[in-house]
Amino acid sequence: MSGTRCFKVAGLASLTVLINGLILLTDWTLGRYMGALLLLCFLPGYTLVDLLFARSKLQSGLLEKVALSVGASCVLSSLATLAIHYIPGKITLIQALVAYDLLVLIPLALSYLTTQPPNRPTTQPPNPLTAQPPNYLWLIALLALSAFFRFTYLGYSDFQGDEALVMLTAADAIDGRDHALFAHGKGPGEVLLPIAFWLTAGRINELAARFPFALAGCLAVLTVYLLGERMFNWRVGLAAGALLAINGFFVGFGRIVQYQTLVFAMTALALYCYYRFYTDDMGEYQILGALFLAFGLLAHYDTVLALPAILYLYWAKYGLKLTQYRRHILPLALSLVLLISIPLAFYLPFVRDPQFTKSAGYISESRVGSNVLNNNFSQFYLLSTIYNSTYYFAFMALLLLWVVVQGLRQRRGGYLWPCLAVAALASGLVFPDRWQVGKVNLAVLPFVLTWLALHTSRKMSTELKTALIWFAAPLVFYIFLVSYPLTHVYNLYPGWALLSGVALNDLGPTKPGLRHALKAAGGVLYAVFAYYILFVFVIHEPEYIRTYPAHRNRLYWTAYDKLPQAGYFGFPYRAGWKVVGQLHQEGILQGEHGSNEEREITAWYTRHAPRSCSSDPDYYYIAENVADEQEVPWDSLATDYTLLGTVLVGDDPKLRIYQRRPAQADAVTYRVKDFETAYDHSATPENFAEKSTPDHPLSVNLSHKVKLLGYDLDTREARPGGVLVLTLYWQALAEMDVSYHVFTHLESDRIWGQSDGVPRCWRYPTTEWRPGQVIADRRRIPIDPQIPAGRYPLVVGMYELESGQRLEVIDEMGNPQAQSVLLTEVDITP
Repeated sequence: MSGTRCFKVAGLASLTVLINGLILLTDWTLGRYMGALLLLCFLPGYTLVDLLFARSKLQSGLLEKVALSVGASCVLSSLATLAIHYIPGKITLIQALVAYDLLVLIPLALSYLTTQPPNRPTTQPPNPLTAQPPNYLWLIALLALSAFFRFTYLGYSDFQGDEALVMLTAADAIDGRDHALFAHGKGPGEVLLPIAFWLTAGRINELAARFPFALAGCLAVLTVYLLGERMFNWRVGLAAGALLAINGFFVGFGRIVQYQTLVFAMTALALYCYYRFYTDDMGEYQILGALFLAFGLLAHYDTVLALPAILYLYWAKYGLKLTQYRRHILPLALSLVLLISIPLAFYLPFVRDPQFTKSAGYISESRVGSNVLNNNFSQFYLLSTIYNSTYYFAFMALLLLWVVVQGLRQRRGGYLWPCLAVAALASGLVFPDRWQVGKVNLAVLPFVLTWLALHTSRKMSTELKTALIWFAAPLVFYIFLVSYPLTHVYNLYPGWALLSGVALNDLGPTKPGLRHALKAAGGVLYAVFAYYILFVFVIHEPEYIRTYPAHRNRLYWTAYDKLPQAGYFGFPYRAGWKVVGQLHQEGILQGEHGSNEEREITAWYTRHAPRSCSSDPDYYYIAENVADEQEVPWDSLATDYTLLGTVLVGDDPKLRIYQRRPAQADAVTYRVKDFETAYDHSATPENFAEKSTPDHPLSVNLSHKVKLLGYDLDTREARPGGVLVLTLYWQALAEMDVSYHVFTHLESDRIWGQSDGVPRCWRYPTTEWRPGQVIADRRRIPIDPQIPAGRYPLVVGMYELESGQRLEVIDEMGNPQAQSVLLTEVDITP
């Protein structure tokens, strides 16, 4: 090994040790987070890429190595997190650091032992960082713009419902709940990175949780630039990257803790690697491409839509000459192993989990639907012109039209075929009803025929055909096959941007004067596109979408006056929930609550403070401009509750706290800025773990199906007309195909109080319980106002609703003893 390489290995190993010391020995959250960024998002991938290409002397430039290193690091650290989650028990910091360190040190050790052969030549374009100044200056501007739109005010917004669900799942996984990732109901990719950063940094907030996703968004833009540069030229790559840097879908998704940005980054990286394999004949790119594709599948099934473009590259390389695969049989075999084994590591056990049936049913009914062919262009158009300006959408549509016309014009007939194709395509979009035959919409036909005409053209390059497939696969699937695509239409834009880059490159005039004039006009147009993204996603005064149409910008024409019902992600919104959470933490707020906000959001910010099943909780938390507003008994709120506090975000009242009368204090005004530091400081994983250990432990076996582990009991209102608050801790002993109801009775010669029903407010039937899982089931037991003072038994159990048959209490010898469990006796005082 050369001295330079030896020095690099020693330096990287020393840096890893220093990061471990920083994480283990300090409580400096920012320093730990910066160390975690290196350990999780750069070093593992850098050492792997360095090892893979050590024998081939990769000379493709700094940018490619950075992109591959960051992407591979995110994949490897996520897979390591999944592996340690599968170890029974809580995930510890030591476990995590050992796993992440091995990702760095094993490639380093192998690299140290690897001898370097003579250079193997590779094709490469000019390095952007050493080429002519206009090239790298534009590239720096592109990356800066991409980062600006994704990182500016990244921590402003409260977590949205889906984000809160991801973070709650991360907390459950760290706490050792083996079912956590399965219960999430999606691919685990979006949860694994937050787990890794939360463990290593020690604390987390909105900015810290979203940072790796914003980084992945910038990585995706860079990768599309590199792909465009490789396939065509740097101008195409720059144009495609610039269009995606300000695309509202990718800006919005890059600002939240969700899978979409991971899918975008992984599919772009995978396609880039497979294209490098296609051109440079290097098996190492197959391995990396498979790694990215496999992790993309762990993030979401949307990743499958990149497969047609990748398979086409294989076809273009080999065709039917299968014997040529022998030259790369080992990399191909390893690629297939990675591509199959990594997704199966999660999906194989997930198929056996009760959540799988629920998730599959949701996808089948709420996404795919029952129709064979659909026409979702109107949905696509409306969503696209909410996330982007109408002008941006029209601009990209015109560029796509140019590519189609130019491609068809090369066939016999000149402009005849382009005119016919445009007319047919326009008819399917503008007059969708004319293509409707029963439940089938045939508007897909002109699209498919147009694509086939383009794809079979001998004059069209492999690169352009690949870009067309990357665009066409999600287009056909989400516009014509799926019934309810919603925001999944974001998958159309990467391939579309690449095609738009080709069109812009073709349209560039050769005369300097005209070229400069068009650049100036293009710059103005781009500024118009970007300004829409600025005030919709970045500037949060006002919160544009949440207050629409109150602050509608008249510069931007839209086809809608009111926002259609749809999921909106990444748009700024802050209600000040950290105030409520900190008041719970300090004991100022105690008791059950209701809210017009989603359950996941209140569960996260109050750290699992009990949300009431009834309509008369102790508190109501009412937020302004809620997206998915939950039902609240407004009449009861007006008559039975009084204002306890108002939360201000800046000077705007965004959240109100109501207490059931009589109120115990005068109304108070709270400012978010006075509470968020204390809240964030206590945001450690253990403070978000849902309680699973009862105050009063028991061990009662019910028919070998369920074990009662114990209970908590609040008797502060144990009086006539009062209420008992009981939390039962159940553990499933086996899978159940019957939805058992829980009964809780305060009784003597009659029942004086009871609460029966499906566990957890009728939301979590026993048919969804997993063996070994602990379920905390909180119940309010109203007490009859006519109850005499005295001591009353509190008994619980489970029964089948239809037959009334109760589960039996089984003793240690396996013999049935009773059909209910006596918890305790409760003193009722007047």
